[in-house]
Amino acid sequence: MPKDDLVLTYGITMTMAVDPKKYNFIFGNVPFDLTQEGAVITQKDVYNRYAQPQLQTIIPSILTEFTIGEVASEREKVNAYIKQRLNKELSSTPFILKHVGLKQVILPSIITEAKERAATRREEEEQVKAERTLELLKIETEKEVETSRREVELMKAKVKADIAKKLMTPA
Repeated sequence: MPKDDLVLTYGITMTMAVDPKKYNFIFGNVPFDLTQEGAVITQKDVYNRYAQPQLQTIIPSILTEFTIGEVASEREKVNAYIKQRLNKELSSTPFILKHVGLKQVILPSIITEAKERAATRREEEEQVKAERTLELLKIETEKEVETSRREVELMKAKVKADIAKKLMTPA
């Protein structure tokens, strides 16, 4: 649950490897299975014993340090921070963390709905702006047409005045 106290659904992808320097630790602390090939300790057994319990509490606690907006928009920063913290928190385990990242993040419906409303509002604002621009263009065009019409009427009046003057003037 991020800082916003909203429920965030997410998955984690990670790549881990067993630290060769800690093989003796594993052999001394993890029970092995006897198979036909001999004694076997699987990486899954080591993971289930040392990493899984910590990851189930560490990752949610790390995410509480971010807002939903940060998780949604700054994924690389969030993933880098998660990796840094997990490396620190898992240092007592026999694992080396190679990659970690959030995946399939599903934002709470309230956030998704708010984003959709914001997008709709932006579209409506753009539509209103376009309509205003069109209306102003129509007004400007009508003004230019009216100005041209007046100029034509004035020219006609001058021509009529000139014709009348010539007709009235004796030759």
